[in-house]
Amino acid sequence: LGTDGQGLLRRTGDLFQTYTTEDGLSSNLIMSIAKKSNGDFIMGTYDAGISIFQLKGAKVYDHNDELPSTTVWTVQEIEGTVVAGTSKGLFAEKEGEIKIVSYEDGLPGNRVTSLLTTKNRELIAGTDSGLAWINSGFKVEKTVKALHGALLTGVRSIHAGSDGIFCGTNAGLLKVDSKGNAVLSQLPNEAQIYAMAIDSLENIWV
Repeated sequence: LGTDGQGLLRRTGDLFQTYTTEDGLSSNLIMSIAKKSNGDFIMGTYDAGISIFQLKGAKVYDHNDELPSTTVWTVQEIEGTVVAGTSKGLFAEKEGEIKIVSYEDGLPGNRVTSLLTTKNRELIAGTDSGLAWINSGFKVEKTVKALHGALLTGVRSIHAGSDGIFCGTNAGLLKVDSKGNAVLSQLPNEAQIYAMAIDSLENIWV
């Protein structure tokens, strides 16, 4: 469990164990957690880049100095590549090779707050100003920013449904169709969404 100032919590049975900067974490403000293929956990923090948690304890990510921002909103490992959404673009690292994708490279916005890897191995990045589809070479292939006068802003959560991509945004719950060219509002604009999930029956929880 990642906390806002109390570090990382691990629950074993009914017991919780706490890990903080005193145990090797880069920060106690943990924004996201993902499991790596080797069993380690990788964590994005609000103010100190990325931390890695191994069975033997926590450590600071080797490439923190190369992140475009110390604020990491979301993090994943995709086929051995560490991918992080930061306040200054998308960061990718594999075996020391680093790529950074920013607004200047075609992202709708620099603040990348959510990531989705689809069943077709597409990477979709949610930003403060829209969605971007990223190819395997970490180039922007297409974007969705606004349609029908509605801006796609503050994309905090992305999930794949059977008939499109659902996004929790500052403007409510939006759906992007399978071609990436239609946005439909599913909730009133006043409903700002920070987290969502889709269950096995295709019910959407926000």
